[in-house]
Amino acid sequence: MAIDGFLIPADRLADPLLLVTADGTVLSANPAAVEALGLRAGGSLATLADEAERLAGWLALCATSAEPLPGSLALADGRAFRADGFRMPASGQGAAAAVCLRLREKTVSNGSFVALNEKIAELSREVRVRLAVEADLRRTLEERDALVRELHHRIRNTLQVIASLAALEAGGDDAGAGRALRDHANRVKAIGIIYRHLYGKHLLEVPLAGFLTELAGETAQRPAPPALSVEDEPGEVRLGLDRAVPFALLVHDLMAMASTLAGERGPAAALTLSLRVDGEGRLVFRTVVTPAAAGQGASPAPLGRREMLLPRLARQIGGTLALDPDGAALTVRP
Repeated sequence: MAIDGFLIPADRLADPLLLVTADGTVLSANPAAVEALGLRAGGSLATLADEAERLAGWLALCATSAEPLPGSLALADGRAFRADGFRMPASGQGAAAAVCLRLREKTVSNGSFVALNEKIAELSREVRVRLAVEADLRRTLEERDALVRELHHRIRNTLQVIASLAALEAGGDDAGAGRALRDHANRVKAIGIIYRHLYGKHLLEVPLAGFLTELAGETAQRPAPPALSVEDEPGEVRLGLDRAVPFALLVHDLMAMASTLAGERGPAAALTLSLRVDGEGRLVFRTVVTPAAAGQGASPAPLGRREMLLPRLARQIGGTLALDPDGAALTVRP
C-alpha cells in the first residue's frame, strides 16, 4: 500500500493507525490516531514515548519484518497501547520504507481482559517459582532421609559390635562379671532393635508392632529360661526416638527381673509378657509370673539399685511403673 493511499482504508478503522519512519517521525496518521495521540504528519512518536530508545529499537525491528510483530507502546502520560508493526514498502524509487503501526489502547473497555491476562501471567510465574522451590525441597528432604538412614544403619552396626564383644567377654571365669556383661549385651540388643525398627519409612518415630516378640526372642535368659508366653498387641502405636530408647531399656530390665523371679519359683513357674493399648489409649507393658507368690498380699522383695532407678526412668518418658510380688506394669501415654 502506497503512503499516498494510506488514509483511504485507514479512515474507517477505530484503532489508531500510523505510518512512521524508523526514528519515529510520523508520515501519516488516521483520524483515530490524531484523536488519541494528537499526532499528524511531521510529528514525532518518540516525543510521546516513555522510553524513546526502546521505541527506536522496536521500530528498527519492525522495519525488517513483512509480518506484524506484537509489542507495546508506553506513553509518558501513563497510557499504554498494544502495538503491531510491520514494514510498509517504499512508495517510490529512492524513498525509505516506512513502518505501519496499529495501536490498541489498554482502556477500560478491554481492561478486564488485560488484567486477566496479566494475572494469569503472574500466576504462571509464581507457579514456576513454587514448583522449582518444591523440587529443591524434595531433593533436600530425600538427601536428609538418606543421611538419617545411613546414620541409623551405622548406629545399628556399632551396637551389634558392642553386644557381640560383651557376649564374648561374658564367657570368662568370673560368673558375676559374666552375668553383668550379658545384661549389658542384652540392653544394647534392645536399643539395636529400636534402631532396626527405625530403619524404614519411619525415621523419627518407632513403630512398636513386633518389638516385644523380637526383644523376648533375642534376650531370653540362658540356660533353662522359664516357660514364656508373649502377647504383642501394640497396634499402630509409635514412640519418638527420644522416648523409645529408654522405653526399650525399661522393658528389657522388667523382663530380666520377671525372668529371675520366675526362676526363683522353680521349674513350674511361667512368665507372661504383654504389650497392648488400654481403653484410654495408653501403652501398657506387663510382666506376670505364675504361680502367684505364696501368702495373701505378699510384699515385693527388697528393691536393688536397678529396681530403684526404674520408676525414675519411667517418669522421664512420661510413664508410671508399678511393681508387685508377681511382676510389674509400665504405663506410657504415646
